[in-house]
Amino acid sequence: LQHHKEQYNQGLINANNDYSHRALIQSIIQV
Repeated sequence: LQHHKEQYNQGLINANNDYSHRALIQSIIQV
């Protein structure tokens, strides 16, 4: 269960990083 929770948290972190990366690209495009 602990291992599964760590994988889940890592997935959230990866998704958050991906979102931030896209937001960064969007801000660059809009300039």
